[in-house]
Amino acid sequence: ALSTALALRDSDNSEDQTLVRVLYLLNGYYSPDLLESNSARMFGNGTDLITSADIEMIFDQMHQNKSDYSNPLAFPLLSKNLTELPPMYIVASGIDPIKDESIKLAMRLQEEGQEYYLSMWPGVGHSAASFIFTPVIPELQSYHDSMTVYLRGMLTDNNSKTETEPNNNE
Repeated sequence: ALSTALALRDSDNSEDQTLVRVLYLLNGYYSPDLLESNSARMFGNGTDLITSADIEMIFDQMHQNKSDYSNPLAFPLLSKNLTELPPMYIVASGIDPIKDESIKLAMRLQEEGQEYYLSMWPGVGHSAASFIFTPVIPELQSYHDSMTVYLRGMLTDNNSKTETEPNNNE
């Protein structure tokens, strides 16, 4: 999603640049060195059904050419510019091997003055962010509710009147 937003932002077509209004970023691979992070070392052992070896396998399948590892569209943290993008809701699951990626992204966005919201989900792993685990992990419902409120707020036209608002012409 973030790579798509970058490509649309850099498009010569102004209509393309407004296609995405908000991003929901969950469990992103934002840099090629993510397996060197503290969270990968701490939680890349299968704590949450995903290992560093799994991530390496995913990378090998997605990035067939060595040049992919220096491509900002493959790894958005390599981008020289992360501004003029839609607002972002970023999740950092507490026991996820790629948690540090979300935090690094948020720090970078803060440095560049880009609008974002970082939601930390303590005690939650990589796969638990999936909606299928909500019945098993009650805290996930409140995390999903928070995400829903954010996305609804960003996608709702704040200038439009609701049925309960008075009409100024009356």
